[in-house]
Amino acid sequence: MINIIILGPPGAGKGTQARLIQEKFGYVQISTGDLIRHEIASGSEMGQYLQPIVNAGGYPDDKVILDILENKLKTVKTGVILDGLPRTENQANALYEMLKHNHQQVDLVIELKVDKDILAKRIAGRFSCTNCGTIYNDYFSPLASEGKCDHCQETEFSRRKDDALEVVQKRLAIYDEKTQPLLSYYAKNGQLSQVDGMQSVDDVASQIEVLITQYLKKPQECVN
Repeated sequence: MINIIILGPPGAGKGTQARLIQEKFGYVQISTGDLIRHEIASGSEMGQYLQPIVNAGGYPDDKVILDILENKLKTVKTGVILDGLPRTENQANALYEMLKHNHQQVDLVIELKVDKDILAKRIAGRFSCTNCGTIYNDYFSPLASEGKCDHCQETEFSRRKDDALEVVQKRLAIYDEKTQPLLSYYAKNGQLSQVDGMQSVDDVASQIEVLITQYLKKPQECVN
C-alpha cells in the first residue's frame, strides 16, 4: 500500500491530479475538502458546525479534520492520495501516528508549485453551468456568448460561496502561514518532490506519474 500527499495552495490543481492518479494507478483519492462538503450537504450536526467556517474561508480545527479522515481511511484497502491534508505540522504529526498505528507511512509528498496571483484569478473567476456542469472562468475561459452556456445554451450559472476574491485571498494567506512549513517538514525526511503546477494538466500528470513509478521501483522498507 502506498500513501501519497499532494500539497499546494487552494486551486493549484490538487484535486484534478489526485483523480488522474486514481485513474492511472487505482489508488483512492481522499479529499478533505470533498469530505467536508459532503458533511455539510448531509445537514448533519457536524455539517452545521462546519458550514460557517468554510463559508468564511477558514479551516476546521485539527481534531475535527482528523476524525473525518480516520473514518474514511477505515474503508480503504488500497493506496491513497491525500488531497488537502495535512495542512499543518500538528496534522502531519497526527497523520504520522495514525498511519504508524496501522503499520503504514507517508510514502511520497508532491508539491504543485504555482503563481499565487494567477491562482487567485483561477479560483475567484470560476463559475459553472447549472444544467450541464461546464466550468468557465471570467479571466481565462469566459463564455463565448455572454449569458449563455457554450454547450447547452443554458442561461443559469452558479459560483461557490467560498470562491469570492476576499475569501480566496484569506485561504491563500492561511496556506502561506500554516501549510508552507510542511515543505521543509517533508523535505528533511527525503519525501518531498516538486512539480511545476503552472504547466498543462497533462504535463503535470506525466511528471507525477514518473515520480510514482520511480518510487514503486525502489526497494521498500517495512514499517513496524
